[in-house]
Amino acid sequence: MSKPPPPFILLLNSFPGVGKLTIARNIRNLLTQATTPVGPQIRLLDNHVIIDLVSAIEPKRNPTHHRLRKGLRDLAFSALKLHPEDLIILMTSCLSETREGREQFEEIWGVAEKRGCLLVVVNLVCGLEENGRRVECRERMTFEGVEKGKLVDRELLEKFYKEYTLLDLQRLQEGAGTEVRVLCGSVETTRLSAEEATDVVWGFLRRELGF
Repeated sequence: MSKPPPPFILLLNSFPGVGKLTIARNIRNLLTQATTPVGPQIRLLDNHVIIDLVSAIEPKRNPTHHRLRKGLRDLAFSALKLHPEDLIILMTSCLSETREGREQFEEIWGVAEKRGCLLVVVNLVCGLEENGRRVECRERMTFEGVEKGKLVDRELLEKFYKEYTLLDLQRLQEGAGTEVRVLCGSVETTRLSAEEATDVVWGFLRRELGF
């Protein structure tokens, strides 16, 4: 590898169960090898770090729940904005073309603006039938013996597919302005293992970021 990657933010965006956290962890491992010892530090912020904490306090998806989530995101993103070191920030989320989804994207965009770094958005796309199989996978329920709050309801997943679409990547790029460069891509994961999807995302990053 000719040079370490530059600081950037990678947002892996998909419906629940597609495998974005597994891919994010794989990307983190690859970046760790690519950046040692001279490149940026790496941070992984999975959306369930915030969701699970809030759900422990207020499990119902009511206004209190959403206010708590917004407050925790504000704290986390403020810390990322002020972090003094060069960073590669890996994020996972499920952001759709709704007002709430676009507002949360603007929050992430604000971190990139403050840090003056590239924002990479990758939609991980999956067919509903395969996504339903993955969402019911037992590994989603616990990690290292700890119960997780991830969605495992196929009917609810089907409702998401009917009512929502993932962030419009073309719209993101067209509306990015000059303050932050936004690079977008989409990976069809239906017939890919997590390792194969990781390879596609990794290749995209290396090609587009030039490392």
